[in-house]
Amino acid sequence: MLAALTVLLSTFSLALQATTTSNANLRSGPSASAKVLTIIPRSTLVNVGTCTAWCPVTFSGK
Repeated sequence: MLAALTVLLSTFSLALQATTTSNANLRSGPSASAKVLTIIPRSTLVNVGTCTAWCPVTFSGK
C-alpha cells in the first residue's frame, strides 16, 4: 500500500521540519515505484530539504 507523506510544516525553527500525519514510506528516490527503505510512523518529526516536485527528508539518518 502506498502511503502519502502528508506533513504539517513547522515555521518556528531554523531548520525546516515536518510531522507525518500518517504512516509514510521513505523511498530511495523521487518515485512512487522507488524502493521503500523504511516506514516512517505517524506523528514522527522529520527534517525536510529543498522541495522541487518531491521533498527530500531525513529520518533516522536515512
